[in-house]
Amino acid sequence: RSLREPPRKVLAGSEQAVYYIHPGVLSACKSSAASIRMNGNWKDTGDGDIDWTDSDKQTVECVLHYLYTGDYHVPDSEEETSAITTKNIKNDLKQTEKKPPRDGEPSTLSQTPFPDESSLKRSLTPFQECVVAARSEYAVKETILTHARVYSFAHRYQFCDLANLALQRLTQILNVAPRKRTALFPHLADAIRHIYDTTPGPELRDDPARKLLSQYIASNYTNLVGEELNDLAGEGGELMVDVSSKLARLLVTRSSSISALQKQNNGLSAEVALLKVACNKKDKEILQVRLEKEESEASCNGYCKKGRRNF
Repeated sequence: RSLREPPRKVLAGSEQAVYYIHPGVLSACKSSAASIRMNGNWKDTGDGDIDWTDSDKQTVECVLHYLYTGDYHVPDSEEETSAITTKNIKNDLKQTEKKPPRDGEPSTLSQTPFPDESSLKRSLTPFQECVVAARSEYAVKETILTHARVYSFAHRYQFCDLANLALQRLTQILNVAPRKRTALFPHLADAIRHIYDTTPGPELRDDPARKLLSQYIASNYTNLVGEELNDLAGEGGELMVDVSSKLARLLVTRSSSISALQKQNNGLSAEVALLKVACNKKDKEILQVRLEKEESEASCNGYCKKGRRNF
């Protein structure tokens, strides 16, 4: 039924790009705010058009894709698409240059080898080390910013399920992204600014995206430190309050861990001292036994010689 209604025009971005959406798709959202805005405040242009010009085209495309399919993906950038196309062309050229095997010659196709005994005994690689970002470093930067924008849009217009999905995607990309400054900035800084500029502060509620980003910065501070992070810190605001709070918690936690390790080290040192005393005692006992043994052997040899003379 929702697809029987005539679609409504959507205006996106500062250039007012035109998209279309069926009103029933919006009304079917679990959030009642979507239905309310559909009937009222969505009509900001006065002609029934939906005005999303405060959001960029890519964000709106992700939102529309989600509203129809329940999912969205970040489209590849032009740079990444060009790089992938060039790589595929080079691979195709290499494949065509390879000569096919002659009749009777063994195939050069690789076969899966049976694992040797050493590999069977080797421990498994930790799962987190097996997971790598499927995209290039440049695409990872853009993906972080896109998920942040989608989350902000969903939060603003109360698409709760979309907000949860965008937050999940943002968490996943941060988890597999290379933890180095060049692989994340400046897009990570832009994502942080966007989230902190468009979500409520702690006086209203603890926003999960703010908590995620501030914790990521605090946990990877030494890897991310540089000009971009210094600029963020120089701006101050609620971000640095959150980061400072989490850094303090990390210091307290690590101080507690260090104290526990020091106590454990002191206990082990005391045990080592006791073992040294016991070892010295045993060494003296062994030395005493050796002396007694030597005296006994000397006495035995003396009796034997005396007996031979008498004989």
